[in-house]
Amino acid sequence: MEILSLAWLLIGIAVLLLGMELVLPTGGVLFLLSTAAMLAGVGIMFYAGESTLGLITLLATFLLIPVAAWVTFYVWPKTLFGRHLAAPVAQEMTVDLMPGNASLHDLDGKIGKTISTLRPSGTVDFAGRRIDAMSEGMSIDSGKSVRCIGVKAGRVIVRQIEPLSPGSFETTDFN
Repeated sequence: MEILSLAWLLIGIAVLLLGMELVLPTGGVLFLLSTAAMLAGVGIMFYAGESTLGLITLLATFLLIPVAAWVTFYVWPKTLFGRHLAAPVAQEMTVDLMPGNASLHDLDGKIGKTISTLRPSGTVDFAGRRIDAMSEGMSIDSGKSVRCIGVKAGRVIVRQIEPLSPGSFETTDFN
């Protein structure tokens, strides 16, 4: 085998190993072997061939590897074969979209009663449903009436209100 053919073979093996590194979970072992084969191939080109051939090979590897990486990561997943092989992209999950927190938005504007003292967080009863809630910053004693003023990042925010009594509606003039 001619020595320049060995150099081209080493560069080809390096590209093959680099492609296998993307598919196989080797923890970087194939990447290191690929780098060693690439350096050896380019080194042989400089040693056995002319310096211009070595320089052309070096520039070609430095230009072709980024282009191959771009094709691999940006173009290939958009092809028919790439879409079937790549894992589907999951929808970004935020705190508000989590299944347990989606029902908390129903409490917005509802009135409840504190079960524990909110300093600033504690437990509030909303029509038999015990919810971990947070006051706007002030401490609220247990047994006080509160209104849910919003749900932010999965946390129910409450504000203390005056308790409503049926007698207050009898004396109110709505005109």
